[in-house]
Amino acid sequence: LPLKHCASGTHEVWDRLYIVEFSNTISFGSWAATGTETKTDIDTNFERVTVTDNAAYTKRFARVRVIAN
Repeated sequence: LPLKHCASGTHEVWDRLYIVEFSNTISFGSWAATGTETKTDIDTNFERVTVTDNAAYTKRFARVRVIAN
C-alpha cells in the first residue's frame, strides 16, 4: 500500500511533523508507523516520500498524523 506525500514520514517540515501510520483496524491504539520510506528529491525545497506498508494483509488502513510544533 504505497502512500505518497511531499514531506518526510517522521521529519519536521515547516514546523509540522508528518507521521504515516498503518493498522488492520481503525480502533484506538492499533496504529503503528511500520512502513518503509523511499525519498526522492523534487527540487531544493521539496522531496517526495513514498511510504510502503510491509504487512501482508489483504485489508489495511493508512493515515497521516500531522502535529504542529
